[in-house]
Amino acid sequence: MKYGNYFLQPFFFFFFGIFLELLPISMSLAIFHPRWIIVLFLVSFFYTELRFPYVYAFFSGLFLDVMYGSPLGQHVFAMIILAFLLLNSSRSILRAPLLQALIVLAIYASIFEVVILVIDGFIGISDISISDRILLAISNCFWWFGLYLLLDLLRFKKIIHGS
Repeated sequence: MKYGNYFLQPFFFFFFGIFLELLPISMSLAIFHPRWIIVLFLVSFFYTELRFPYVYAFFSGLFLDVMYGSPLGQHVFAMIILAFLLLNSSRSILRAPLLQALIVLAIYASIFEVVILVIDGFIGISDISISDRILLAISNCFWWFGLYLLLDLLRFKKIIHGS
């Protein structure tokens, strides 16, 4: 395996996600504003050579924890669960029809949001309802779908990780 210039691609997606995550948006559109770190984590998982996906998920979650001011480790835990689910099913997701892959990723993004909701419930924070979190997860998947189609149009090669 040659890594060469492709080794830096996940970091490009990460820093681009940081930039998009920090863009201001009005409160009325906040539900439809995806968590760009998660969307670009999904894109980088399927389109780049992630040598250490758990480390990438850890730092992505750590950034989300610091940015949202949530208890340290909350998003880290959810991102590592997301990375685990993706590693175990990446072959079946890439070989499935696109609509089925979108549904599976919507379920995974919903699991991410439910983990955040459960941890918030244990702590006593109730800033977003469950329906808004599920809507946010679906929004994440539709943004991933758009980026997926764009990268397919540009003929980027998909990477299948071993499971």
